[in-house]
Amino acid sequence: MISHIAYLSTQSFILNDSDLESLLQHARTSNALLGLTGILIHLDGHFIQFIEGDQPALEQIYKKITTDPRHFDLKILSEGSSTKRCFGAWDMYYKKLTNTQLNSLEASKNLKSYDHLKPLSAEAAEEVPALQLLHNFVEALS
Repeated sequence: MISHIAYLSTQSFILNDSDLESLLQHARTSNALLGLTGILIHLDGHFIQFIEGDQPALEQIYKKITTDPRHFDLKILSEGSSTKRCFGAWDMYYKKLTNTQLNSLEASKNLKSYDHLKPLSAEAAEEVPALQLLHNFVEALS
């Protein structure tokens, strides 16, 4: 079984592009070593993240995430397990959006072009509710 966790958090301070790139490089390296995959969305001071992998590795990385001073007010949206990965191709896919982009059709087209963010089967949505949440988020962009 593949375990997953999805959470929402609030950024503690302004992160510039260099800060975000550094965060992503570190996350991708750690995730590759631990066999974790997922998606991170940064939206005007908030993070939405879905991470999946073996339970011990997921617990290890989430413990680090909860103590990271770059964000606070973590809210778990979903945690559980499924029979297969949802984001197996990505050590950590990243998308930064502003409220303006969120309202634009272009942002919607960019996110919807990725296979894992295309419409879900009822079976997949039931197995991984957090994935349905991400799909609903993407659908709301258009």
